[in-house]
Amino acid sequence: MLKKLTSFTVLAGTLLASSLQAATLHYAGSDFLAGKAEDALKACVTKISPNTTLTGDLFGSKIALEQLREGKIDFALLMLQDPMSVPELKDKTWRANALGYQVAYLVVPRSNPTEELSLFQLRGIFANFSEAPLKTWNQISPKITGTPKIQPIVSAPNDSASSVAVQSLVFPRADYHPDVRKTANDDNTVRALMNTANGIAIVSAPPQNQPSLKTLAVSPANQKGETGTAYQPIASNIYNRDYPLAMQFFVVYPQKNREKILPVLQTILSDEFAKSLEKATLTPLPKNIREMLKKNIDEKGK
Repeated sequence: MLKKLTSFTVLAGTLLASSLQAATLHYAGSDFLAGKAEDALKACVTKISPNTTLTGDLFGSKIALEQLREGKIDFALLMLQDPMSVPELKDKTWRANALGYQVAYLVVPRSNPTEELSLFQLRGIFANFSEAPLKTWNQISPKITGTPKIQPIVSAPNDSASSVAVQSLVFPRADYHPDVRKTANDDNTVRALMNTANGIAIVSAPPQNQPSLKTLAVSPANQKGETGTAYQPIASNIYNRDYPLAMQFFVVYPQKNREKILPVLQTILSDEFAKSLEKATLTPLPKNIREMLKKNIDEKGK
């Protein structure tokens, strides 16, 4: 009996030691998430699962897709406008869990009577080449008298991804017009906007405590003569994909890897990670949605 108990104790100790072994998860993904968001994911995963380490590089969604197909990584952090465009997600070989969004906000002085813009108009204001260039505010709103020149402002792309997001979504084959003023960061963009009555700015987060500024609604109308409902960049409109200036990120993984990457799935739904995304000027999933998805993972194993 003593021999059996001793053998059982050794076996139990072996299993416990095995369960505590460090696990290394390999990833790749969109370079939009490089920096603060990537660092936050690693730190939050370590808090949830101290024995789990993440290692990888964010060189772009295309490269990450190739590595995931080749089995070189356990999961990918992808920017996808249409998840069903990925064959493995369409046939459910892979799964995709929403992570957050890169949102671009259009901000103007509150004195400007304009309340909304379409993607077509946005291209006319910011793009170097557009079907209908817009140079003055009276071309946009009949409420504006005279011909005040539009003064567009953006953060430098290497500091804020919002300007890159707008370019990718609205005029991917063109650059910004030379007249567009580029600043060092979002804070400088807001300051520049406050110093002009005719400006419009693209920023990564809505200005806080700035009553003299307002955000514009945006419609998906992308062609001349096309119409569409304009939506404000609030959480529900972003989540429902109604606000068109938002790029969605997903954790994508093969079904067989789900149990292995559970710490990652739990992390992206945590309040701590949501706060970290906001500090990185990204927009997390709405809290009620995160709570619902977390309940599914915790209780139903979905």
